[in-house]
Amino acid sequence: MSHALKNTLLLLGDICVLSLSLFITLILQSLLGGAQEVYTVAFWNYLTLHLLWILVFYIEGLYSVRTIKASSLLTSTARATFINILLAFVYFYLAKMPFAPKKTLMLHALIVFVILGGWRQLFYHFFSPIFMQVNIAMMAEDPTIREFQTFLADRKHLGLNLVKTLFPWHGADRIKNELETAIASKKLPYSILVFSKSILKDESLHPLMFVLLKRGVRIYEVSNFIENTLGKIPLASLDDSWLLEYCGQRVSKVDDALKWLVDKLLALTGIIIFIPLFVPFLFVLLAFHGWPIFYAQKRVGRFGRPYTLYKFRTMVVDAEKDGAQWSQNNDPRITALGKIMRKTRLDEVPQLLNVLKGDMSLIGPRPERPEFVDELSRKIRFYNERHLIRPGLTGWAQINYKYGNSNDDSTQKHQYDLYYLKNRNIWLDFAIILKTIKTIISGGGK
Repeated sequence: MSHALKNTLLLLGDICVLSLSLFITLILQSLLGGAQEVYTVAFWNYLTLHLLWILVFYIEGLYSVRTIKASSLLTSTARATFINILLAFVYFYLAKMPFAPKKTLMLHALIVFVILGGWRQLFYHFFSPIFMQVNIAMMAEDPTIREFQTFLADRKHLGLNLVKTLFPWHGADRIKNELETAIASKKLPYSILVFSKSILKDESLHPLMFVLLKRGVRIYEVSNFIENTLGKIPLASLDDSWLLEYCGQRVSKVDDALKWLVDKLLALTGIIIFIPLFVPFLFVLLAFHGWPIFYAQKRVGRFGRPYTLYKFRTMVVDAEKDGAQWSQNNDPRITALGKIMRKTRLDEVPQLLNVLKGDMSLIGPRPERPEFVDELSRKIRFYNERHLIRPGLTGWAQINYKYGNSNDDSTQKHQYDLYYLKNRNIWLDFAIILKTIKTIISGGGK
């Protein structure tokens, strides 16, 4: 079953949970006494509020079946419920309700948390892995298979069971024997076959593949399968033809126009909102950091053109007097206030000027320094292709992977950047913006 269908089931289940929880809440309140017309008003307001709550669930990642880990499910649910309580108080205050909804709201939130938590545990630990289990055989490159195994380790809820692995170097004869054994069996041992491009192009194996295809086995090329499952493009399976076919594609003119318009409007809105806070914030920065407040640095933009990026300074003066270097965990060069600014991404507010100038977009690959680009382009395949689009304040790689401070991290993030390069559209941009809100609120930036 596809991730989209599972997400749809989760959404429908959550709608039922919210409705059931509200029904139980109002019955309990009615039993404790209360005017009927008051609870009629509360009912319709809660239905409106539930739409906002579902949006919070989405931002928190509760509909990201692919990325959420079962171990973090309870924490994410509790955090989303707490945020929803705060939003509900604001909503009822602005709505000027004829009664104080505190008791009703807290009771409703408690019931939602209990039932929602139970429903999610049921889905992730029972319904999805048992009733939606899919057996998979992968015949691909070793790094890709190992990465897929690591990905599945804490995601049993996906219902993906890797039952067979073979590598291209095992040879066509062994792969042929495996396919013949599968065909001869009364019950197929797997329902999905994932091949590397080299195996998929082997014409001697095509007759067997077609037999399995007719028996209902789905066949994928490894890069497409990993893309759909992990949300990134594995470098090990790519060649020049893939880049020419997918990275050369342009998004529609409508999406291009909408992206340009959204970039300018949101950047301008962000600057206008920040202006009233700007003067007191400058005094705070001067008190803690001294002069200079701003930090200007050369970065590589679209088509490899350099531009000047602006940020609030978060490091000590002369932090790179010995040359460019990666920012490390617990970097001693970062000031105490700088750590807070980085976690909330407040240091990146001046980059809105770069967006207005057209150097950057709101969404895109993270802009890198020329010194690092020269190094990474020599070590990472197709690294320079990320410069086919404008760099962004946030992006698909930034919300799906930790802050990168090494070549290995850059390799991982580049695979997410390639996914965005291939699949970019206005809806994906909107989803990234919503997910970035979680990073800002939770202090997950750096």
